[in-house]
Amino acid sequence: MTKKEAAEYLGVSERTIERYVSAGKLTPEDGGFDPVQVRALKSTPKRSRVPVESKLTLSLEEASEVSGLPVFVLERAIREGKLKRLKETGGIKRSDLDKYVKTL
Repeated sequence: MTKKEAAEYLGVSERTIERYVSAGKLTPEDGGFDPVQVRALKSTPKRSRVPVESKLTLSLEEASEVSGLPVFVLERAIREGKLKRLKETGGIKRSDLDKYVKTL
């Protein structure tokens, strides 16, 4: 797979591909890249630029991480109407999570 093909597949610029090589995320082989390695890079979850502690809205998994409560407990609280979920994103407001945790 050429640099251009890898960039198109990953939805990034060719310069970003060069950065991935510098960071060790991709290893060039015979003038190209191993398609298996490129696919693996695409399936790697992206890291958030905002630390979870600073976010105002959280995913269910992040809310679990912050509160220390299992996801199934938060899902049950949502079903029972004790915790609100945002309609637009499906996330949870940090303030709502804090209020819910205080009720426990």
